[in-house]
Amino acid sequence: MRAVIQDAEVYCYIATNDTIAGFIGLTGDYLAGLFVASKYRQQGISSQLLVFVQGYHQQLTLDSYPQNQRAVAFYHRHSFVTSQQDATNVHMTWTAPE
Repeated sequence: MRAVIQDAEVYCYIATNDTIAGFIGLTGDYLAGLFVASKYRQQGISSQLLVFVQGYHQQLTLDSYPQNQRAVAFYHRHSFVTSQQDATNVHMTWTAPE
C-alpha cells in the first residue's frame, strides 16, 4: 500500500484550520487509498473526496478487505459494484453513468 500511495496522484481535503483532514490517492483509474483523520470522520469528507475524483474519471477500481464491511458499504453507496470477491479481497468497480 505504501508504495502504491507514493506513486499516486493525491488530492487532499483541507480543513478550515489549514490541516489535512483527509486524502484520496489514485494510480490511473485505480483508487489506491482513501483516508480521513479520526477527528474529521462522519462529516462527509470521504464522500466529497470520492465524488470529486469520480467527476474526472469514466471508471474507477479499488480493492478492499471483506472484513471492512463499513468501507464496502460506503463504496456500494457510491455506485461501486463488487466484481470479484474471495476470503481476502473485494475488487470493486465504478463506471460513470452515461
